[in-house]
Amino acid sequence: MPSVFCCSCAAVSFRTLLEAIRHCYSTLSSMLSTAVNWQYIKANPLENVKPPKVARKQADHYEEEVLEMLSKLEHAPIKYQCAIAIALFGGLRLGEIAALEWSDLDFDKHMLIVNKQLKYDSEIGIYEKEPKTDSGDRIVSLDEMVFEQLKVYKEWQEAEKQKMGALWQDHNKLFTQADGKPIFYHTISHWWSDWLETEGLRPLKFHGLRHTSATYQIAHDVDGHSLCVG
Repeated sequence: MPSVFCCSCAAVSFRTLLEAIRHCYSTLSSMLSTAVNWQYIKANPLENVKPPKVARKQADHYEEEVLEMLSKLEHAPIKYQCAIAIALFGGLRLGEIAALEWSDLDFDKHMLIVNKQLKYDSEIGIYEKEPKTDSGDRIVSLDEMVFEQLKVYKEWQEAEKQKMGALWQDHNKLFTQADGKPIFYHTISHWWSDWLETEGLRPLKFHGLRHTSATYQIAHDVDGHSLCVG
């Protein structure tokens, strides 16, 4: 009788097989450790056995598509032009972009401070918290071109504020709802997905811009892109 396991192995990728082996190893090792605790056996025979390593998947990102994307982005609303530029050239996460305030920007030195991110909870709504610990608070340098774009956007936002008058709620945020309240960060990512489809560009999660940023830096020999300050 042919082995079902061997037939299955032929149908799955090598990576999937390694992941399955690691899962089985973890489950069996946990069971054996419990058996040791319950004094059914003296030792876990898997203690000195190492499971196979599984190489991390390369995060999805743009490479040659970047130039086409940037070319089409010139015709997008200025708010989203700036959000995408900050993600691409600054490597910021979505929540960090949504949390940015105008006071975080230094237009003379072409730098911005990242010290918070916006999150959403169904019970309390939008709230701020510290950035993820792997990068933490930091100062990010951006190209002068991005700051010129931000100047245009600031003028546009000021005009929108004048239109709203007393209805405008000033939170000093870069990216806001129509009345000035902090934007739902998913508004940016949903716009991004819809825009890619409209423009006929390859789908890419918004977080993929962060990985595209890293690839862009390496390809263009960018050094010292950001400075961690805590």
